[in-house]
Amino acid sequence: MSDYMPTRRATDAERLDATFHLTDALARGALSGEEYNDRIEQVNGARSIDQVTVTLVDLPPLLPATTTTEKRKKDDLREWLREWQYWLGGSVLMVGIWGVQSLMDGSAIKFWPGLPIGIWAVVLIACVFWPSEERESN
Repeated sequence: MSDYMPTRRATDAERLDATFHLTDALARGALSGEEYNDRIEQVNGARSIDQVTVTLVDLPPLLPATTTTEKRKKDDLREWLREWQYWLGGSVLMVGIWGVQSLMDGSAIKFWPGLPIGIWAVVLIACVFWPSEERESN
């Protein structure tokens, strides 16, 4: 009987983790661009976890988790600012509709956009003080 033990198949999540590790190594100067591309191809074509692991054995460990936390904070800020862009676009649209209505009426009508614009702004400000459940669980 043979002593051969098949290795476990690699999952997509493990390949993705290896890709992040390789990208980190490239950013830190541990890999050249050509070697990075070669290893990415190896990871994407890997069937077993051993084939994935062999592409990472000589690399330095990943940066500490604080880097991930800082990236998440930047991403959250970017998302929040994008929400304010939507708010601005919606505000311009509503004020434009109000302006057209006022012109068609011949005089300025009650400024109805103030209510939805104000509520929307309060919700965006509240998001700063009450983070989502998704962020609390991480």
